[in-house]
Amino acid sequence: MRVMAIDYGDARTGVAVSDAAGLLAGYTTVIPSRDPARAAAEIARIAAERQVEELVLGFPRNMDGTEGPRAELYRAFAALVEEKTGMPVRLWDERRTTIDAHQILFNQGKDMEREIKHHLPVRTGLAFSYRVNERLSLESGMTYTNLTSDIRYGSDEHYFSGKQMLHYVGIPLNLRYKLLSWKRLDLYASAGVLGEKCVSGKIERDYVLDNHSAETEKEDVREKPLQWSVNASAGLQLNVSSAIGLYAEPGVSYYIDNGSSVENIYKDKPCNFNLNVGVRFTFGKK
Repeated sequence: MRVMAIDYGDARTGVAVSDAAGLLAGYTTVIPSRDPARAAAEIARIAAERQVEELVLGFPRNMDGTEGPRAELYRAFAALVEEKTGMPVRLWDERRTTIDAHQILFNQGKDMEREIKHHLPVRTGLAFSYRVNERLSLESGMTYTNLTSDIRYGSDEHYFSGKQMLHYVGIPLNLRYKLLSWKRLDLYASAGVLGEKCVSGKIERDYVLDNHSAETEKEDVREKPLQWSVNASAGLQLNVSSAIGLYAEPGVSYYIDNGSSVENIYKDKPCNFNLNVGVRFTFGKK
């Protein structure tokens, strides 16, 4: 998610726009702000030009959590920015920005590394299959997929590490071909397409300064576009009855880029392996 951070001031206002992953500032500028309405209009122009998805305004609070004397001025400016951009402005407690500033200062002159490790996607599903003939079936249903990634950025002593979890619900459309049967077991091959929607997501970051834990924060992650993929798998099904079976399908999928800025295994490794498990209900010809 591309985020714009706004540091409002009476004479000048600092603006920083993050990269597509929402981790690093990729664009910074300073705009005059003696005329708040004109400054808000310029922020709206930059937001549109840079395809900003979220606005964050530093908000003055005292160390005890109460609002500072300039709080109303900042709220009024936030309202102007919302009016010009058509987007909500998130008021960010400026006390915690000291953590980020210290991290940057401490890391000056040191090697900065960014690591992201994606876990193997695990998908569960409820499938409804219609037998076209003895071997061929057409099926659909519903799937749930969990994507988990471990993220670390910084130097050896000053860094943040975190875990991102994304939850997808999908609807598949597959052709399944039974290769052989033995007692209550079926071995089959399957191919098709899957459309998924990210219904929720969260990232948790732990900030470490000078090898000491400084702060933990949690943030919601949203992905609006649908995620499409083409899939092929080989599966084994245990038939509980003639109509109900339990299946496990190791397979390979190719995920089509949906243009979202959310970083996950679908983007970094569009062709990857996965494991599908679930329950299948079968109807039609035997």
